[in-house]
Amino acid sequence: MKVTLATVSAAIVLASSAQAQVPSVGSYLNSGVPSTCSPAFTSAALPLFTSCGLSEALGLLSSPATTTLAQLMQSKTFIPNVCSSACTTAYGAFATPVEAACGSGPLLAASTVAGVPDADKISQLDATDLLNAVSWARGVLCTQSGSSYCAQTTFAAAGGNYQEILTNQTVYCTPCGQAVVTALKTTTGLPASLVPDVNSLSANATQALASCPAGSLTANATASTTASKSGASKTVVGSLAGLAAVALSVIVA
Repeated sequence: MKVTLATVSAAIVLASSAQAQVPSVGSYLNSGVPSTCSPAFTSAALPLFTSCGLSEALGLLSSPATTTLAQLMQSKTFIPNVCSSACTTAYGAFATPVEAACGSGPLLAASTVAGVPDADKISQLDATDLLNAVSWARGVLCTQSGSSYCAQTTFAAAGGNYQEILTNQTVYCTPCGQAVVTALKTTTGLPASLVPDVNSLSANATQALASCPAGSLTANATASTTASKSGASKTVVGSLAGLAAVALSVIVA
């Protein structure tokens, strides 16, 4: 599965089949997790899937994909559903039993994260750390400018083209650009092993914004506070945000 910002979003809850039946996650988890982990993970996934409205993302996770990244990011319903208070509540309810059942050892099998940026670090995260990292990624995704979600407006301005997001000043020199950088810098709750990489991302993004025309970054943009456990640029698409896709797509075949 290709790891992108779209799969981060799509996997904010664990995808189910068309009948919303959640398959077993056992083969995606580390062999050392307690026997209680897989059943708890699976049973908690369906309410989360429903509350966050992720049926729209199933096409992205199919093979071949029937939904594109651009379509998902510009959808009028997908990001609002993922960033809703109902999804926040459901994510907290999902996290609690998973943390309790899955112990303090590495959660994911090494094969699950193979090929993902920082795979060596992600494969060592326990359930609590991984869920906190997903919360952080969700906070970045849910960054808003006024009443608009920055991921939606940024992808729309870029015509759905990744390359435009961090190479075209018309796209990234905006209040949303500034708000996303602020969200990137909010690393509270992230596992210590991932913080240096996030800091590097935010430093690169800050450097890009430094060349923006005067006044282009100011308006009513604010960083998201929707993440309940801790609190879109091309930089995120290709790096740390990928861990959320892995964390929450572990039951996607």
